[in-house]
Amino acid sequence: MQKIRLLLLMVVGGLLMPFGVHAEGENIVVSGAWARPVLVAGRPGAVYFDLHNQTNMPEQLLAVSTPLAGRAELHVHKMENGVMKMRQVTAVEIPAGGRLTFQPGGYHVMIFDVKDKLLPGQKFPLTLTFEKHAQVTLEAEVMMNPPAASEAQGITPLPHQDGHHKHH
Repeated sequence: MQKIRLLLLMVVGGLLMPFGVHAEGENIVVSGAWARPVLVAGRPGAVYFDLHNQTNMPEQLLAVSTPLAGRAELHVHKMENGVMKMRQVTAVEIPAGGRLTFQPGGYHVMIFDVKDKLLPGQKFPLTLTFEKHAQVTLEAEVMMNPPAASEAQGITPLPHQDGHHKHH
């Protein structure tokens, strides 16, 4: 009986520990949230992260918000007729048991009307709204290049950009 109590305490204690660099909401895990610097207030920025749907049902990310921007939108880069184009999407599906990485050149969050500069090292809150699960709020860190964990997943650093963003 004593061993069962100890095991139960360890499990419950482990679940209550802070998660550090990721946030979890009812079996949806979000990790590695980072954003590119925005050097001029009012210019758009981009935010990236990893999603892991640990459930046996597909889920959809419907919206993202942050108090640092007037609005945030889900976007994707896709090749169309030999030209890479960016498009806003209304939702992003995360397959059952699947992972999805928001990264440069793929899915990402655009933040518009950024209220102040976002400089490397700063952190800001980001709230993700899902179709079936509770909202997840986490911190995104402003970085010049992706975090090391994302580089290991095949994300390559981009050269310094002047903060301009064009819609196609």
